[in-house]
Amino acid sequence: MALRTDKIYPLSGEAGNGGGIIQVKFAHREGAFSFSSNSSTTYKTVLTCSITPQSSSNKIFIHASGDGVANRGGGEWEAWLGLNANATANNADPTSWTTLAMMTGLGSWMGGSSEQYSIGTYGVNYLHHPNTTSNTNYSIICNRKTAVYWNNEFTGSNPRGTTITLWEVAS
Repeated sequence: MALRTDKIYPLSGEAGNGGGIIQVKFAHREGAFSFSSNSSTTYKTVLTCSITPQSSSNKIFIHASGDGVANRGGGEWEAWLGLNANATANNADPTSWTTLAMMTGLGSWMGGSSEQYSIGTYGVNYLHHPNTTSNTNYSIICNRKTAVYWNNEFTGSNPRGTTITLWEVAS
C-alpha cells in the first residue's frame, strides 16, 4: 500500500459524506500579555494564522481559542474572528477587517476596582467559504476598552495559550 500525500481519495471525500481535509494550518501564542486603553476605537491583533486554499470551491473550518483571558476591575472588552485584517502581526493595530464571528461579545462591563471578571477560555468555531486560491488571513482581534489579559491564568509546567487552527475542507 502506498502512502499518498497532498491528495484526497476520493477527491470529494466519501460519497454522501462531504469532503476530506486537504491541509491544516496552526498558529499558537504562549506567554502572558495584555492590552490597555481607554478608547473604544483601539484594536489589537492577538494572533493570525494564514492558509492558501488549493481550490476556490473549498471551505475553511476555523477554530480560534483564547485561554486564560481575564479582565480585572470592570470595564469592557470584545474579541472577534477577523478576515484579512490590514495589520496581522501580533500586537499590531488593525483598522480594517471583515468580522466573521464574535469570540466574546461584551466581556466584563460591570464596575469594580478589585474584582476579577471574565476569567476563562473563549473560543469560536466557524466554517468559511473564502471563494479564492489566494493567501487568506484569519486573526483574533481584540478591542481594548480597558485592560484585558491573555494567557494569564494558566502558568507553570503546562501553560495554555491562544491558538488558531485552520482546516481546508474539500467541497
